[in-house]
Amino acid sequence: MYQHRPRRPAHSLRAEAAFHTRLADAGAQLLEPVWLGNATPHRIRCAAGHLCAPRPSNVQQGQGLCRTCARKDPAAASAAFLERLAAVGAVLLEPLWLGVHTPHLIRCATGHISHRRPSAVRRSGRVCRACRGPRRPG
Repeated sequence: MYQHRPRRPAHSLRAEAAFHTRLADAGAQLLEPVWLGNATPHRIRCAAGHLCAPRPSNVQQGQGLCRTCARKDPAAASAAFLERLAAVGAVLLEPLWLGVHTPHLIRCATGHISHRRPSAVRRSGRVCRACRGPRRPG
């Protein structure tokens, strides 16, 4: 038997079209088979290949598609910080990730113990203030 599907409001159609346009402009691929609504996260693959699920309304407000590409993904920030420490022979002395703006207890390769914010390490490239190095290459 035929079921009548109600027509979607014009604002919903406009929101969907705008979201598709943003995805196309950013080189992202929509992974959802149907429109889920403006306030529901939609699975996408960003141009860099990250899987993410932004809400179309947030994207329209300028919040971006991918947290990893926007440097707002805590797991990616933690991994990058640990990679930087390992690259220069430093060790994180705390078991938990405290966030990018919170100082973490670190022992540098020469044995100095200090508190450094991951955001400061990323910005300056320096893990240790006492020995002023090593600095980020490049």
